[in-house]
Amino acid sequence: MTEAHANAIFKFHQKLKIINTPLVCWDIFSIQQMEYNEFSSVQKTWKEKEDYFKENDVLIVTNTRFEIVYASKNMHEMNGYYPKDVLGKSPKMFQGPLTSAKALDNIRIAVKNQLPFKEIVTNYKKDGSLYECEIKAVPKFDAKGNLVSYIAFERLAS
Repeated sequence: MTEAHANAIFKFHQKLKIINTPLVCWDIFSIQQMEYNEFSSVQKTWKEKEDYFKENDVLIVTNTRFEIVYASKNMHEMNGYYPKDVLGKSPKMFQGPLTSAKALDNIRIAVKNQLPFKEIVTNYKKDGSLYECEIKAVPKFDAKGNLVSYIAFERLAS
């Protein structure tokens, strides 16, 4: 490289308006990876594992006692609860006086028979307001055929 060429490059770089900014976008990837790792650990006993993060739905996983063991972070956008607010609790916490008894009966029957179900229920947000929630739930079994979890895909009903 000639001295004239080096000087031209130097002058060009001096004219640029370069602002140093932190790489905050890496946080997005690490948060997604942490959530994916959490979910992967929940499904480690499942016979069939899938990448449910292709969905935009809220994911809720319960154990066989129907206590929430996993909730996706996007839950907050739907109902105001953070995952830490619901872990260890029953999904019944979202129900109230206006939740349809018929829909709850349908869910109870499906759960008792270890079958998938799809229902629209009136749920309650953290602030007490109502929302219509479409729930598609699937039982998950281990390699021996024992029920180990239910995974629910939830979204606002349209």
